[in-house]
Amino acid sequence: MNEKRTTLTLILAFIFLSVSAGGICGSRKNKLEAYADSEGYAVLSRLLDSDAKGWKNTVIRLDGLTVSRTEMAHGESLRACTELPVEFQAAAKDFEDKTQQRLALRKMFTTKVHYSVLREKKAVPDGISGGVYHVSPVGFDQDKTHGIAFIDYVCGGLCGAGSFNLMVKDASGWEYVGGCSWQY
Repeated sequence: MNEKRTTLTLILAFIFLSVSAGGICGSRKNKLEAYADSEGYAVLSRLLDSDAKGWKNTVIRLDGLTVSRTEMAHGESLRACTELPVEFQAAAKDFEDKTQQRLALRKMFTTKVHYSVLREKKAVPDGISGGVYHVSPVGFDQDKTHGIAFIDYVCGGLCGAGSFNLMVKDASGWEYVGGCSWQY
């Protein structure tokens, strides 16, 4: 009787561990860290509004994850793209650190153009114009007065553009002061 009870207890424990929180046999989905930097969202919102205006987008569609350094511009690096002024060196280091991994975007953008954050990789449905934006976390200097951001817009085939953007914060907000861009 005692042996049956021990066996039953072990079976129940195994079942419990297997189904709870991924258990030993389950495959637990890794939760990505969220990108929660409100100042970063302010920079990205400013850039997205400007870019969407150029493409005449009425809706900004964003990939739900930030891009990592290895995914940017098909291997293009910030330092190969533009010569960084001294005042952006700390922001560049922070940018390189933050882009080591992908982060989950939150709905913290303050764009003038309506936006949606896509949670799955899926094509834009037929009949809907526009593409999908892919953005990086923003790298800042210690005082958060200089920022660096990457934005890539893919609208299919050889349609799209990307950019590394150098931003400076002044009394009126974030302003673009340089960087480099390309088109597909």
